[in-house]
Amino acid sequence: MSFKPVISALLATAAWLSASPAAAVVAAPATPQVNVEMTAVEYNGLTSDTPAFISPSTTYTVATDYSTSSVTTNSTIRRVWEAPTETTAGLAYLYDVAETTTTVTDHMASYDHYSWGQQLNTPDVSGTKYVTFSATIESSAMTSVWLNVYTTGSYTPASSPFGASVPALPSFYFRMAGESSWTLLSAYGSTSAESSTFGTEASFGLKVLDGSTTHIQFAAVAGNGIALDALSVSMGQGYYNPFDQVRSVTTTTTETLVGAEVLAPVPEPETYALFAAGLLFVVMRLRNRNR
Repeated sequence: MSFKPVISALLATAAWLSASPAAAVVAAPATPQVNVEMTAVEYNGLTSDTPAFISPSTTYTVATDYSTSSVTTNSTIRRVWEAPTETTAGLAYLYDVAETTTTVTDHMASYDHYSWGQQLNTPDVSGTKYVTFSATIESSAMTSVWLNVYTTGSYTPASSPFGASVPALPSFYFRMAGESSWTLLSAYGSTSAESSTFGTEASFGLKVLDGSTTHIQFAAVAGNGIALDALSVSMGQGYYNPFDQVRSVTTTTTETLVGAEVLAPVPEPETYALFAAGLLFVVMRLRNRNR
């Protein structure tokens, strides 16, 4: 017979067998550890386009990075390339098969987040104006929370070549309810003479105790020449209630040719029958001779 040449170099072929997401049980978000409620909003020198009391909203997001794990199994398979006949040999190839299963797992967690948004009107940009708001933080665990205040607005840029003063951007203050003095979070310098809009913000971190109720106040103060257009406040805390969730499982199969073997000829059924008949004849002759 004519054998097909055996490839001397190793032959590697890869096939993606599966790339579908694996079913996974998703842990339900935990009961919020922190609850924030706006209790009062006060204005000076401006008015609000929205109600003074804004209900916070709670959303759940997930953290954070993800991890992968891989498991590889090896086996050998035999594939007949040419089946043997009665008179000719056959050929089979041997392959080393490596199957790698990769599991991608997300590290998830619950996250409490509250936000408010408010549109403001500044009928007269002259003079100082400010908005203060009070909130109550109730916590069922000892944790740290962050608060962020953001304002947007506009002003009339200075155009004098003689260095005419331009207004100062809003500053932010914080205090615990009941305290007489305010803590300055950020004080911004003068605006530029080339722009007419701004966006300023300040952040503050606060530790709350398990089972505690904390009353806080924030204030955004704008000076002469500034028009405040909007105010937003957001609050969040660290991740909690962690759990893992399998996102996907992918199996990759790599086959490497490692050798070949010759398959011996296989007689036809008639050949086996003739051989059996001849063997039976020999046995009968031997028995008759012994008698």
